[in-house]
Parts: sequence; C-alpha cells; structure tokens
Amino acid sequence: MAEGLARRAFLASAAAAGTLPRRGAAESWDRYAGTLMPVAEREFRTLRGGLALARIPGMELIFASHPARCATTLWKPGSTVKPFLLRHLIDRGLLRADEAYPCNGGPLPFAGRRLDCSHARQGAPLDPSTALALSCNLCFLHWAQRLAKDPGGIAAFAETLRRAGFAARQPFGRECAAAQVGNPGSKEAMMLQSLGEADALTTPLALLAAYCGLLKTMSDGSGSAPMDVLRRGMQDCVRAGTGIEARVPGLDLGGKTGTATSADRRSLNGWMLSFWPAAAPRYAMVVFVERGRGGVEAAPIAAAAWKALRPLLLP
Repeated sequence: MAEGLARRAFLASAAAAGTLPRRGAAESWDRYAGTLMPVAEREFRTLRGGLALARIPGMELIFASHPARCATTLWKPGSTVKPFLLRHLIDRGLLRADEAYPCNGGPLPFAGRRLDCSHARQGAPLDPSTALALSCNLCFLHWAQRLAKDPGGIAAFAETLRRAGFAARQPFGRECAAAQVGNPGSKEAMMLQSLGEADALTTPLALLAAYCGLLKTMSDGSGSAPMDVLRRGMQDCVRAGTGIEARVPGLDLGGKTGTATSADRRSLNGWMLSFWPAAAPRYAMVVFVERGRGGVEAAPIAAAAWKALRPLLLP
C-alpha cells in the first residue's frame, strides 16, 4: 500500500515538473514515466543533459526527463544532420545510392578545425549507407561539395533542414528556445553546415521531432533509394557503427550519433538519436549530454533507457 502511494506521488511530482501534460492517458504516460524517470535520474546525476521519447505514428511526445533542458538547450546538431544530407543529395540527383568513396580514417583538418574520422581503416571504399553508419566525415565532406551545384544554391540544404524541423520553435506543441538554421555565406560554411558544425542550432525536442518526421516517412513503406540508404545506414550505426554502445539484446534498434563543438569550440556536446523497431520505427528517443560524445557518452545512456523499456515494447 505504502509503495503504491509512493509511486503515485513520484509520478505526480514528475507531472507537476512539466514532464508531460496528462491528457487523461494515464495508462500510457505512467508506464513510460515510471520506467524512464529512474534511468534518467541515475544517468544524469553528474551529467548535464537529458532524454525524451516520442511515439512516431502520432508524432506524440510521451516522456521528457528534464523538460526545461529538453526545451531550452541550444546546441549544434553535429552529425545528426547526415541522414538529411544524404536524402537531400540523392533526391537532387547529386549522389547515387551505389557510389563509394575511400577513407582510411584518422586526421581530417578542415577550415581550421579537426574533423577527424574516428572509424578504423576500412578495406574498401564506403558507400553512403556504410559512411552513415560510421559517420565518416571525409566521405560526407567529399559529397557535400556537390551542394554548390544544387539548383537552389548553397542555401538549399539549409532550407531542407528548416523544412525538416531543425529550427522548430514549437515541436510537439511545446514552446522551445529559438532554434535556428541560417543560410551559409560561403562554400566553406556550407560544408561545415553539412556536418552540423555551422549555421545551425537546435533543441533536443526539435531534433527529436525532425527525426520523427523522417522516420514516419520510412515507416510508411517507402522503397525509395534515399529511404533504403538511410534505413540500412542507421540500422548498421547501432549494429556495428558509431552507435554500437546503444545496442540492446532483443531490440532491433536504429540510430544516429552526433558530436558537435560547443559555441566557444572549447568542448564537445553529444547526441544519440535512436528508434525502434529499426525496420518500421514506432518510437524514437533523443539523448543529449553536455561535454560528451555521441557514441561514447550518449549511446550507452540510450541503451540503458531502451533496456528499461524493453518489457513494455516486446510481447
């Protein structure tokens, strides 16, 4: 009896903190809040960040561990833009799904920055799906040069990011900080934007909503070349790529890591966007960690959250 009262008090306090509007859906909300809040409290005890979970079919936010942080944190999106870049390039006829480009990993200086590829040397050139799974900066910079030939000009990809929702001020109907995507002023800035390192600031909720839109298209059964490339790349990201630390036995997850420099470029911030099931996504989660990397710090937290959710997801 006492335990039941304590749990109801815990859930009520989470709701009062603004985790989610109740909307009368107690059976759904309570299960996710009761499952994920303890994970978030443990994982973010010493880290600044948080996580949020959304249901993709209805584009519905169903949990946010730290509501203020999820709505007001403004960071560069880093490599989380790469699926959107691949789709843009393939849709515009600037990249073929079966192309490949060689990368041996290692140092990659560009525009006065170090954008090193963290993946190991590969035995063959990387196709777009593999480059996405490994988040290969060299491949993406090579392909991003073609944005200069886009009929819409060097600002065309910026417009794609805006339409996707990276600059949304009210994702999921929640008031958020002033996310923004600017038009690059040079080819160099355009290429940095293609890696999420310039002319873009987004909130965790805006990023989550942008991915929900992308994944909804994927779930609708599209067999288009861009969707097939993204599906394979994001599945492999978790299976054997930069998001491998997000793996959970029994759950076929997809995802994309992101690591971006802070505003003063003195530290890094990490993202992990993950979803389940990988083949036909129904839920998506964003994890963000200040002064961390996507694959190293954010991905294991995503794994802990999905592991906690597993009994609710599997029959």
